[in-house]
Amino acid sequence: MVKDAIKILIGTAVANLFSIIRTFMIVRHLDPEIYGVWNLFTILLSYSTWCEFGVVSGMDKLVPFFRGQSREEEGFQTRNVAFTSLIIIYAFLTGILLFAAFIPLYPFPQEILTGLELLAVIVFLAAMQNFYLTVARAEKKFGFISITSGLFAISVVVMLFFLYRAVSNKLHATLLSFILAYSLSLLFCLMFSGLTFKYQLSIARLRKIIPTGFPLVLIGIGYVLFTSVDRWMIAKYMTKWDLGQYAFSYTCGILLYSLAAVVAYVLYPRMLEKFGEGCNNAYFRPYIYKAMLMMSYVIAFSGCVLMIVLPILCPLFFPLYVTAITMTDIMIIGFFFISIATITGNFLVAANRQKTILILQIFGIAVAGIADYFVIIVTGDIQWVAIATACFLSFYGVAIIYSSFRQMQCTSIDIFNIIRNLAVPLIAAAGFAIVVNTANGAFFTRHQYTVIIPEIAILMTIYTGLFILQNGANGILNRIKNLPVIRTVISK
Repeated sequence: MVKDAIKILIGTAVANLFSIIRTFMIVRHLDPEIYGVWNLFTILLSYSTWCEFGVVSGMDKLVPFFRGQSREEEGFQTRNVAFTSLIIIYAFLTGILLFAAFIPLYPFPQEILTGLELLAVIVFLAAMQNFYLTVARAEKKFGFISITSGLFAISVVVMLFFLYRAVSNKLHATLLSFILAYSLSLLFCLMFSGLTFKYQLSIARLRKIIPTGFPLVLIGIGYVLFTSVDRWMIAKYMTKWDLGQYAFSYTCGILLYSLAAVVAYVLYPRMLEKFGEGCNNAYFRPYIYKAMLMMSYVIAFSGCVLMIVLPILCPLFFPLYVTAITMTDIMIIGFFFISIATITGNFLVAANRQKTILILQIFGIAVAGIADYFVIIVTGDIQWVAIATACFLSFYGVAIIYSSFRQMQCTSIDIFNIIRNLAVPLIAAAGFAIVVNTANGAFFTRHQYTVIIPEIAILMTIYTGLFILQNGANGILNRIKNLPVIRTVISK
């Protein structure tokens, strides 16, 4: 698993680096109003990911499970049926989006309608690339996934560089860049993935795939709704400028979320294989806890670096988004627990506890929507919306963590101690960022960028010492390892 995680980590590091560059390029070329429209387009793309009715999600869950039970042929047939069904579904969806763009029901500006046409093409290409990467993960081709992710991220940046100079409409240039990058990435998948599919439709097999995957689709849609209800409220009741400012801060939080998704991405198929082999829930406790503890330090460190760097670099490179700095700090803190909860969320799915996630999402969507509405109506302040969102994200993340460890037969006291340990890096990050930013404003009013590297070096030293101290003094992990059931499973 470590080698696979390293492969994915390298690809994700490259992808995240170029995603940051891509974000900077888009932010620099789109004013806040158009950037808000672009952000809504990305939300629609996120929704489209879950329009597969469960055929991809079901395949993703069944193929590793079949492998754990040595039923490889069923896995191949499941892949073929899912592939054929996906093409039909997304060809139909793309047609609907094109129809909506050509015959609009609402008098949108032509710029947005043309953008919708381009988005329709992206939806189909993204679905096909996602299918290839999903199958590659099920087949544990993590090296291929790493290369493809890096290639796509680099391609977007290169296309943006040229098209921003060649196309006058920057929104359309952005969408065209993604079309070309997805096309190149999909061509790479066709040529070098080593994966082949046959056109095959089987109603009997779909009856097995869809019931397995549809609850995961509901979870995916629920998560997108939960994490986008704030932006829909802002788009409805506030200005496009506010939406663009808010989208900038939200994007920074998503970058942190993607770091934790690396570990969850690698662990998920292995969890399914272990369940297929007959392992019980308690088997996963020490491994999930160690992965979450490690990611808590990575995310907190990365978030602290962002909180230190943005106040210095934002006025230089993104002067239109200076007012979003405080919101960005709020979002970084809010995304902490929901980021590390991706690991435990995947565990709940692998353990067939999707209902728990759905209940939390339904509750979260209802409360977040009502709260965001009243915050906007009463205060009219975009920062209060960010505070409300950060609170909901944190609550959801903690609730997923608690529910997962309860399924792993941990007591409430042990779970409280686990969450406390996970929160230590966050508290240290927030405290360090406040001290450093206050000192920068008071003593380094000029050339603040010269102190960035020394401050990050000090932060790294502090975190290294804190990690060693916490792991040396922490008895929870050892107690989990020494539980009789864990010792019995490990000895086997």
